[in-house]
Amino acid sequence: MRIYKYIFLLLLLFAFISCDEEEQVYTKEAVLKWQGYYAADGCGFFLEIDNKEYKPENENIINDEFKVSDSTLVLVTFEYLREKIEYWCGWSGQLQMEGIKIKSIEKLRI
Repeated sequence: MRIYKYIFLLLLLFAFISCDEEEQVYTKEAVLKWQGYYAADGCGFFLEIDNKEYKPENENIINDEFKVSDSTLVLVTFEYLREKIEYWCGWSGQLQMEGIKIKSIEKLRI
């Protein structure tokens, strides 16, 4: 009978841990910053959310229309990542920054 208690406690602990791993998705206004093509020593895209800059893990999903301006006010749906994003930027070598994963992004009409 005692072993069933331990099995139950382990299952309960596992359920608690897996709930903690569930992704949280946010939608916020942000400033999308375009800093040029990587192939031309640029730095790609950054997002400023709540006065903090983040590097999108999946910046390749951002439409080319956002590459015409240095900064654009956007509404972005995303999740925070638990690790930093590594990227190469110009002659700086390998850099790291807090990362996010974009779910959707659209230009805000003012």
